[in-house]
Amino acid sequence: IVLFFGVSLSANARNIYITPDADGTGDGSSWESPMMLTNYLITAKLKDGDIVRLKSGHYTAKIAPVSFGNITLTISGGYAGTDDDELDENYPYSDIDFANYKDSSTSVYSFFLCKAKTGNSLTLERLQLRGARNAPIYKTNAGALHLSDCHIISNGWRNYTSTSVNGGR
Repeated sequence: IVLFFGVSLSANARNIYITPDADGTGDGSSWESPMMLTNYLITAKLKDGDIVRLKSGHYTAKIAPVSFGNITLTISGGYAGTDDDELDENYPYSDIDFANYKDSSTSVYSFFLCKAKTGNSLTLERLQLRGARNAPIYKTNAGALHLSDCHIISNGWRNYTSTSVNGGR
């Protein structure tokens, strides 16, 4: 039974392709039809096991906080944009600039939010996360957060407690 469900879950997982020069018309199903980062964060209906592949380059993430829900998700950057294995040989990272964007409806600054149950995780690979007013990644619940070859640059990290918020970078 475990083998059956394990195979069926991974069969539903997808690769989602994103490039910094996407024009907004792609569905993210291939490097030839990539999504824009903002479109992905707003419209993608993520499934457990999805792998989001970002082409190398600079992205501006002008978004409200996004919850990835109780799923296992990998966001992997630095690709050349030709196949799933080739990294950009000159710059094997994807640079995400949060631009200190504040959502006017919630008065909250941008970040990735991962709510993962035990057994679920968020994996970030070859990303540069910069310019977020608060921490660029906020994880709740018991799931794991894995960072591999990532750069966290000029973000406002804060220590949240039940009674105060202590700033820091």
